[in-house]
Amino acid sequence: MNKCVFAMVFLIPVMSFASDQDVSESSSDKAQKVYDSTQFCYYADKEFSEGARHYIGDVVQLCTKREDNTLYWKTL
Repeated sequence: MNKCVFAMVFLIPVMSFASDQDVSESSSDKAQKVYDSTQFCYYADKEFSEGARHYIGDVVQLCTKREDNTLYWKTL
């Protein structure tokens, strides 16, 4: 019984503090990211260069340029 009380009193606050730090660090990293659609296509927060192919099931997408020199995913 004493071991359970010890775990509740001392370990649960430590775990909640650690999870709060992870959330604040990841949100600040995302706020600083700059997206440049003239150089990259983006999917799932990752950069892909012109000519890259992305497969979603049976659908194939190609990173290609528009007339205004921005890159986008074109479905093939």
